[in-house]
Amino acid sequence: MYPTLVEFSLPLLGSIELPSHLVFILVGFAIGLFYLRHQAIRENIPVDVIFDFGIWIFIVGVLGARLFSVLTDGMLMDFVNLCWDPKSLSPPGLENAICFSDLQCKSATYLCDLESNRCYPPQDCIKVLKFWEGGLTYYGGFLATIPFAYWFIRRKNRTLKLAGKECVNLTLWRVADLSAPALMLGLAFGRIGCFLAGCCYGNQTTSFLGVRFPGHP
Repeated sequence: MYPTLVEFSLPLLGSIELPSHLVFILVGFAIGLFYLRHQAIRENIPVDVIFDFGIWIFIVGVLGARLFSVLTDGMLMDFVNLCWDPKSLSPPGLENAICFSDLQCKSATYLCDLESNRCYPPQDCIKVLKFWEGGLTYYGGFLATIPFAYWFIRRKNRTLKLAGKECVNLTLWRVADLSAPALMLGLAFGRIGCFLAGCCYGNQTTSFLGVRFPGHP
């Protein structure tokens, strides 16, 4: 488990951490966008149109993937309680732990409730938005981008025709064919980041390829 890929300090800004999940998502997006640019040139499609399409698809896809993850992974109330009542939650692996100080909660981020002597996470009302810490569902992004892609391409087609560029022939299926390999590239890099963040682990194994995630014996 390697949730933080790079950590460094800058004057005035202090410590900067780059989460592995976020870094690999952005790397996958950049490589996918470069591939789309290459294919657009080959297919005589305006590069600026493909760049706009790729950026918006990325944004809508991440929003859809995060929304579906929050609604379907069974942790919606955890996000609510993390904002309104964090003391009702127990950190993973510390459900039955008894504490008398924050130091006994095994992490600089966890706190000790001196009334119940239980560890709990600090209040965080924007945790639900922190997709870079893990929690994206592929089919959520896929379902969200299909109607957006249809709307975007129809709108761009009207714009191109008004500009006298009818020869471009931008269609949903044509763009889908161009985008499919780029989508798989982005997904592959995203999965690497997901693995480093410590989520989506599989079943127990005795294989030499097996790895151990802290907190998941």
